[in-house]
Amino acid sequence: APTDAALGAAIVDDERVRERRRAADSLHEHERELRLELRRHRRIDAVADDAVLVDPVVLAGLPEALRARQPVFDRTGGVHAAALATPEGELLVVREDVGRHNAVDKVVGAMARERELPFSATVLVVSARASFEIVQKASVAGIPVVVAVGAASSLAVDLATHAGITLVAFARPPHLSVYSRPDRLLGGA
Repeated sequence: APTDAALGAAIVDDERVRERRRAADSLHEHERELRLELRRHRRIDAVADDAVLVDPVVLAGLPEALRARQPVFDRTGGVHAAALATPEGELLVVREDVGRHNAVDKVVGAMARERELPFSATVLVVSARASFEIVQKASVAGIPVVVAVGAASSLAVDLATHAGITLVAFARPPHLSVYSRPDRLLGGA
């Protein structure tokens, strides 16, 4: 017969197993919800059909151009930036904020005052990683190309692929990683 100590260990181990299962179930539920969210974004045909072409050299240079227009970062070193650019690399609007998502919201809001949605034939540049939410904001705004200095999350890649957005990450001259719609890059990816 098992001792009280052995039973206690079995009970603790059993509780750990249940805890791991609950965590896994929660993660699976979260993934399922995000995938459903992907399906809800079917109205992104305008982005997918945008025939914009961009030079990879221009894309690789956009983070440096963005960095040159970050006065708050120069003073504090603690903010993110986002910009909307033309396919030729001209920065149309630049905004900074402590939150990378807020910086994107500020860019979209500033452009919406000057121009109607969708923002076809434009490039969104972010000074951070490309998250699902940033790609989602680009999709809703009709922005066909997203360039990030940092990594792209797997959900960002999934959404970009589904939405027809060209997603570029690790954009540091002379290199960049293209995760979706490489057909928009002049000369191929």
